[in-house]
Amino acid sequence: LVPSEVFTTSIRAKGTSVCTFSNRSVSMVWSLSFLQLEKAITWSGAFLVLAAASVAMAGLIYVYVPETKGRSLEDMAVYFATLTGDRSVLDHLDGGEGACVGSGGNDDRSKRTMTTTNTSHEII
Repeated sequence: LVPSEVFTTSIRAKGTSVCTFSNRSVSMVWSLSFLQLEKAITWSGAFLVLAAASVAMAGLIYVYVPETKGRSLEDMAVYFATLTGDRSVLDHLDGGEGACVGSGGNDDRSKRTMTTTNTSHEII
């Protein structure tokens, strides 16, 4: 669910593919290593390791995955471009032809400015 909310349409297919591949790879490693882990530290120990890993991942998700409720794909693109320093996205959104420049924050979502080479139009 998260990849579809954070990837812009231009890279959504590739990004979702990488996320799915990563998810399946980690699931395979857990599945293949579980019986060896169970033999080494018993069933209860193995499930405690899985529970600890789940709690750790929940904490990392809480800290690092941004809230997407009420944010457009353009806002998420600006958020990640700013975070990673990707000037190509920022330059495109700042002055590219037909670029939609949003507010970049959680303030007024109803107004955006559509810029073109000749004029500026407000979208309500």
